[in-house]
Amino acid sequence: MAKVNPSEYGSSEHRLKLTPEVLGSPETVVLTIKEATTGIETGDGRKAAFLVFEEYPEYAYWLNKKGILALVERLGGDDFDWPRHRVPLRLVQTSNPTTGSSVVTFHVAPAWDWDELLAGTGKVPEAAESDRE
Repeated sequence: MAKVNPSEYGSSEHRLKLTPEVLGSPETVVLTIKEATTGIETGDGRKAAFLVFEEYPEYAYWLNKKGILALVERLGGDDFDWPRHRVPLRLVQTSNPTTGSSVVTFHVAPAWDWDELLAGTGKVPEAAESDRE
C-alpha cells in the first residue's frame, strides 16, 4: 500500500538472503510474490525492501536497487499490487558491497528479460524441493 520510489533505496548491511543454496543454485528461477515489505529504515538513512515468496515463505529475499527498479517497471510503483505476481531471479556473481569479496547470489532479472523468462517453466527446481523436506 506504499508508493515505491526506487531512488530512495540502497543496499542494506542487514541482508537476510534467500540464498542460491536454498534453491539448489539454479541459473534462473521464477517465484511468486506472497508479500512485499518496502520502506524499512536502515541505520544509515537508506531504505530497504524485501519479498517473501509463496514457494519459500520461511525466507526473505532482500532487494537491491536494480531489483526494485525492475519490479516498479514491470509491476507498478505500489507494492500492494505486487503479491501474486511471478518474478524471475537470475544467479549472478557480484561483489559484496561491504567486503568487496566475490559472491554468488540472486538478482531480480532486468524488466526487459521478464517476458522470455516467465514464458519458461517457472517451476521451483526439483533439488530445492527435496532439500526442504
